[in-house]
Amino acid sequence: MDSVTIITPPDKLLNQSFNIFLIYPSIPIKADVQQLLTSTKKPCNVYLYELESYHDYDWLLTIFKICDLCVLDLDTIPQDIKRFESYFLSSAKTFYFTTGSPQGYDLISKNHIFSIDSIYTYLGDIIEISKKI
Repeated sequence: MDSVTIITPPDKLLNQSFNIFLIYPSIPIKADVQQLLTSTKKPCNVYLYELESYHDYDWLLTIFKICDLCVLDLDTIPQDIKRFESYFLSSAKTFYFTTGSPQGYDLISKNHIFSIDSIYTYLGDIIEISKKI
């Protein structure tokens, strides 16, 4: 996991690494992503957006555009960010969690996941994860 870099607003790291974007991840999601990345052999940037009071919408949308994979927790995002939900979900690179029903989001995206393990196949070859979590 030496090749994993965590980046938060307002920083950006524009390199050739694989970019994962976590938007308001719960503690279990963070732990699952950390576990998944412990065996990666390729460099990864993990962008983390979980601002509590001031929202940097420009950074949020810019990082979303450059990320290769986005993990969105619909249960934890604040009301101010909910306005972007459908935009994020309309992208095939976004995988989302929700404990309730997908509330129609399943019509926009089939990437509703229940654990990070669900995206293992998507990430396995890309970032050369040596073993399944």
